Amino acid sequence: MGLWDRRFWLMVGKRHAYKNGQTLMRALAILHRGCSAGCDLPLLVFAGGGSWTPQEHQCIANHASPACRFSSFR
Repeated sequence: MGLWDRRFWLMVGKRHAYKNGQTLMRALAILHRGCSAGCDLPLLVFAGGGSWTPQEHQCIANHASPACRFSSFR
């Protein structure tokens, strides 16, 4: 299944605090925990923005589900 088959939020460019990417990640984690197996939650896609910061790595470790995939492209 690709992005064309799914709903998703796209966050483009630098991941400054005003974009609330970590807040959105935490919110999706809460929704995912309360969702049944057949639930179709939107994907959260980050494009660009450079390397993940230590704080972002910690947020991912704390809130991402085991089904999440993270890839970096340069």
